[in-house]
Amino acid sequence: QDNMDLPLRATMTPDELMDYNEKFTAVGTIYAEKTVKYITGQESFDSYDQFVQTMKDYGIEECIAYRQTAVDRYLSKG
Repeated sequence: QDNMDLPLRATMTPDELMDYNEKFTAVGTIYAEKTVKYITGQESFDSYDQFVQTMKDYGIEECIAYRQTAVDRYLSKG
């Protein structure tokens, strides 16, 4: 299990999971492409702010919120 995984019992609702998967597919693709370009120097860090905005436009903040909500639900059951 890598550090990006939720605890096994920290689950999203079906609606949350559907929206998360839809958004994160795009976010993950953009992240992977841009990360390689930044590391290899194919992309200037001058464009980093635009990259961050693109991630927000595609729903990264909602993805983070879904994960946090799932963890909060898990922890509240303690």
